[in-house]
Amino acid sequence: MFQSKNLSGSVATSNPTRPTELHAFVQEFQGALAAAASLLAGRRGAELVIELVDDLANDARVCRRSVKRACDLLDILSLRHVDDVMRPEAGFFARLDPADPCAEDICVLTEGLADAIAPLFSGKITRSRDA
Repeated sequence: MFQSKNLSGSVATSNPTRPTELHAFVQEFQGALAAAASLLAGRRGAELVIELVDDLANDARVCRRSVKRACDLLDILSLRHVDDVMRPEAGFFARLDPADPCAEDICVLTEGLADAIAPLFSGKITRSRDA
């Protein structure tokens, strides 16, 4: 059901930092991520994917904003907020048929995104004392 598309832009070449697993995953599955996020969170979900794609296309590093967006997307895909009737995700989730094949696709995307995000949290975060 979901088709992947390549990023329209490329990772910045002026930055010597290598692209991360998150870059590769989002580049390969951006179409599927947008479709899944749209199903589960409507326009807000689709816009979140577009913003994440743009962030990652413009910088080989993963900035704080990109991490936040990736984590917000993971929350949407993993159905974290579907039981909160005050959030729009609850309404979108209620319209989905669990027997629809896209449900399995969403599960696979969720696992892949979680795996792509995990390395970002495996290193120790340090702060410069020169600031």
